Amino acid sequence: MSQDQLTNEYKNFVSRLILSINKISLYPAGHPLLVNAVNDLYAALRAILNKKSSFNLGFSPDKQALIENQPVTDVGSGLAAQLADNFRKLYIENLSFTSGISPKELEAFIRILLIDPEEIKRAGDINKVFQDKGIVHIKPTQFSYVKIQKGKVALEVDDEAKKRKILQELKLQIKNLSSGKIQDASEINKLQQDIIAAVTAEFKENKKLLTVTKNILEDFILHSPDSAAIISRLNRSLRDAGCSPEEAKSLIDKIEKDISIKLAAASESGKLSKEKASELIKQNAELELKLNQLRNELEAKEAAFEALEKGKERIAQEKERVTQEKERIDNIVRHMGEGLVMVDPQGKILMLNPVAEQLLGIDKDKTNMQLSKALKDEHLLTMVKHITPGQDGTLQKDIELLSPNEATKRVLRTSSAVVEDHNGKTVGMVTILNDITRQKEVEKIKSDFVASVSHELRTPMSTIKQNISLLTEELPGSLNEDQKKFLNIAQDNIKRLNRLIEDLLDSAAIEAGKFSLRLAQADINEVIDRVITFLRGWAQAKNITIEAELLPESEPLRIDKDRIEQVLNNLISNAVKFTPQGGKVYVKAIKKEPAEDSPSGALEISVKDTGPGIAPENLKKVFDKFERAGMSNSGVGGTGLGLSIAQEIVSQHKGKIWAESDLGQGSKFSFIIPINKDKDPIKEPGGD
Repeated sequence: MSQDQLTNEYKNFVSRLILSINKISLYPAGHPLLVNAVNDLYAALRAILNKKSSFNLGFSPDKQALIENQPVTDVGSGLAAQLADNFRKLYIENLSFTSGISPKELEAFIRILLIDPEEIKRAGDINKVFQDKGIVHIKPTQFSYVKIQKGKVALEVDDEAKKRKILQELKLQIKNLSSGKIQDASEINKLQQDIIAAVTAEFKENKKLLTVTKNILEDFILHSPDSAAIISRLNRSLRDAGCSPEEAKSLIDKIEKDISIKLAAASESGKLSKEKASELIKQNAELELKLNQLRNELEAKEAAFEALEKGKERIAQEKERVTQEKERIDNIVRHMGEGLVMVDPQGKILMLNPVAEQLLGIDKDKTNMQLSKALKDEHLLTMVKHITPGQDGTLQKDIELLSPNEATKRVLRTSSAVVEDHNGKTVGMVTILNDITRQKEVEKIKSDFVASVSHELRTPMSTIKQNISLLTEELPGSLNEDQKKFLNIAQDNIKRLNRLIEDLLDSAAIEAGKFSLRLAQADINEVIDRVITFLRGWAQAKNITIEAELLPESEPLRIDKDRIEQVLNNLISNAVKFTPQGGKVYVKAIKKEPAEDSPSGALEISVKDTGPGIAPENLKKVFDKFERAGMSNSGVGGTGLGLSIAQEIVSQHKGKIWAESDLGQGSKFSFIIPINKDKDPIKEPGGD
């Protein structure tokens, strides 16, 4: 991989880290935006660790992000400074990321960056905080001049005596280091931290160093295998303590100059040969490397063991939570008023509550059996009344459960939904059962009553209609103008009553399954034109224009002409009825191309008006019986049966009907039926 590609990986990681910190401070755990941010950060981190087993992240004195001491630019100076502040308030100098890190560790690390620094002080060490959170593959290094102890910064002394004592101890340790008495890498590292802390505290206070303090620092640098690293740490320490860049540079330049003079003098006197210095540096570096490796291995094993113990505890807690939740759900299911059945994809019963056992006659011990085998013969499904996909994706069915005794026949309404796991895989189906036998009986009684009353009304209404016609034709004798007026009013109302009776009879026939078609060849243009001609006089009386766009050529097809006229009459008369004076009604017929369900093509007819429109909550109910699309307060009469009958007529022609509307924008009703010329798949009268 080129350096430019790696630089882009670094930039992406720092940007994602800043974004994740912002998200975690705004959203609760588990929020989709937070989860996505952490996942993106983890992907950016893995992209680097796939090419490098580890890398370091830190910040320069001017708060610029550094990865492997390489500046990461174009991530936003303000955002990088914010991230640097998060590091420094927790006294983190840099972080080491190693392979094997998990998304959970990464999220826990981000949360640590946002905690109160006092929590770090109470814990005593930030490494302990990382271990407590189960973070194994991220190692923090604290600033060398800071050492948390009982909530105070190290080397904050109360008087000069204590300060001199500390400097004397440091001077003694430098002597032991030069004589080889101190070789342990951790002791050397601690000595380095204390020296830089002492130098920083003294220079911050006095803007200069005592000779003894300067000599301690210089001697330590002379005996260190990596003097450049010490100088770099000292520079950061001074800057973080509030010293200006110029002040820090002035001190460091003086230190480096003094060291050069001391090295030259030592070389001239022969006290320190280059070969000896090189050998000491190499031995010290090898020793420090081995100690760091051992320390890292020990810390990793301790962290892994602690994580394992915590994992066992979390598993036990989760198991207890799941058990309690299962018991709660079982209690809810057992005491439901409806029956509940859940089966797997193969039809095996997974769950069955007492109500479902009673309704289906299935014993509880038949759980895990195939549903088809568990059902009794007399309870097998015999008829599906209708299947209606609900808006929530469920399927509704009304089924009859038969038994040897007709009096005990029951009707159940089932609502079924597919159950999927988090991967979208189907794991079963759950069905809710409601006993609607009584409801169906009431509906049948109501339907029979409506049909009976409608039949009884038809004969006397026909007689009244004929007699009034005789009177209006003045066969019994001449009439004055008032008599003619009243008879015309009576005649109009009798026509309305006749239409109501016909609608009620059609509705009853539909419910009884006796509604059928009488098919014959018909020209659809002629059918549409006949309906428009019949209604044009009424439209003109309301100053409404009916415009028609018919097929360019005659299109004969097999339909029930009277029933299609009934559909068109209902749609166009509704458009005229609800359109205010001066409006327009548009009737349009177009031929659709052949399709799989209509090899000869299809015919689509639409009726559009400029009326008040239909509210969205009412639009989905316009084809229900006795529903008037939210126009009950409009002052326009109607039974609300016409559209439900029109829907049945279109359905029996193997077509479909739908409505489109917006309030204030008018309404558009359309239906489409397949063109059947030679072979007729539609039921003839008297069919099954």
